[in-house]
Amino acid sequence: MKRCAKKKKLTRDQSLDLLKLDIGSKESRIRKDFTPDVYDKLPKIVKNVLINGYFRGDLSGSPETIRLMKAGKWRDAAREYLDHAGYRRALIDSRFTGIAGRMEYNASIFDIFGSDPERLRE
Repeated sequence: MKRCAKKKKLTRDQSLDLLKLDIGSKESRIRKDFTPDVYDKLPKIVKNVLINGYFRGDLSGSPETIRLMKAGKWRDAAREYLDHAGYRRALIDSRFTGIAGRMEYNASIFDIFGSDPERLRE
């Protein structure tokens, strides 16, 4: 039987470099889904929650939510975003409460952007 090499801990800088790579890959995917001309006009907080949703998979796995966003129907997209099996499971299983809170926050940003986008401008 082979012995595994001892695992080395990542340094803070290495961890940050990996995080930047992960975020960059998600942002590239979002730019393809939304096109740069749409994505670049979004407020920073909306970009951040889009990246969060793609990173966790609950947004990238919801083509209807993305379709609504691309159509400018952000309030409808916020409701559709929460029509997600992972969110429903988190509401009833206390092991996943962090998921529910994160998704509710993301949905609230989408809803605000749909109703009063100037509130989110920097």
